[in-house]
Amino acid sequence: MQRFASDGAVPRAVAIAAASVILATGGVLFLEPFAAAVEMLRLGNGHLSYRGERIPWPHGRPAVFAARIGLCSAIAWIRSRRN
Repeated sequence: MQRFASDGAVPRAVAIAAASVILATGGVLFLEPFAAAVEMLRLGNGHLSYRGERIPWPHGRPAVFAARIGLCSAIAWIRSRRN
């Protein structure tokens, strides 16, 4: 039993937009602590001091967020058109 018609463009677009925003937000929120953890492992010390400012992810949040939304939307749209 299908919840939406397979050719319903509006529900598909809304679902893709919502999923893209959720996945992009999760990706941005996960990326910063992951990058900090990798830097701490690389340095072998949990105290980053001024070196924490060199991690590039916090400086490009809007660009990373927009890129993830675009990527998620494109993948979801292509996959939804195949089925």
